[in-house]
Amino acid sequence: MRLVWSKRRFSCPDPDCPQQTWTERSAEFPDRRVLSAKAGRECTRAVGEEARSVASLARWLCVSWATVMSAVRN
Repeated sequence: MRLVWSKRRFSCPDPDCPQQTWTERSAEFPDRRVLSAKAGRECTRAVGEEARSVASLARWLCVSWATVMSAVRN
């Protein structure tokens, strides 16, 4: 499954506002991440408990090797 989330961008009408714009956030989908937190945990489990290779998980999830390895490292 592939989820596409178009985050909404908000802006403050007050010209003196210190944070003029911001976007929606989610704990499950951190900023600039390709995999959800749950998918990252599953990758970590599969590499650790099942001894699956990072490359095989990357192919299965249709992402790069570096994306899966980043999830496993975190």
